[in-house]
Amino acid sequence: MSGHDKESRDISRVFAARDRKQRPKWVTEGYRILTAERRALTVGLVKRHLPHFGKASLVDVGCGGGLDIEWWRREGWPTDRLAGIDLNEERVAAARARNPGVDLRLGTGPILPFAEGAFDVATASTVFSSIPSVDSRRTLFGEMSRIVRPGGLLIVYDFVIRNPRNPDVVAMTRARLTELAGHAPDASVPVSPFLPAVGPAAILHPALGRAVARIAPRTHLLSFWRA
Repeated sequence: MSGHDKESRDISRVFAARDRKQRPKWVTEGYRILTAERRALTVGLVKRHLPHFGKASLVDVGCGGGLDIEWWRREGWPTDRLAGIDLNEERVAAARARNPGVDLRLGTGPILPFAEGAFDVATASTVFSSIPSVDSRRTLFGEMSRIVRPGGLLIVYDFVIRNPRNPDVVAMTRARLTELAGHAPDASVPVSPFLPAVGPAAILHPALGRAVARIAPRTHLLSFWRA
């Protein structure tokens, strides 16, 4: 077994164990607010930089259970122009059930089984922070660059800070983001208000959750590179 294969299996096991845990209600409500913000900013980014938004093709790397792909479909993205890949077999099965007709694949490592220039957009949401090896992170980003057409977009959403209680997460600082591509992102925007502040406030009242979200410190970056 190669180093990449072992690392990929370890990552898959971590996510499988995480999926078996039940989230407290405040975490679920907080993530609802964080996810809405991230998705709105991402679709705005794609629309600004891809004039052919409605005809573009997109792959979600680390697609999990396919929730983001389902959201893109609801935004009007054609099913036959969407794809996704994940290391975890159960997550891929869930993504396929949720998104019939979408090209959803089970990955085995950082090498992506798609043709060069196959997509206009490649997204990765909290993926690189889950990869401990610098070499594997660089390889995966290189693969994302390979499968995106010149002029397309590579969009990465990830943690800037590391939760000290979670040993499986690497903080994807601006320096580490620069390390991925060998140069800094074209732009990075601080996003995602501090979950332990937003979640409990949202439980008390949705409006309070939104108010806290506006002033809470941000814990992630939404970054993009032109292919």
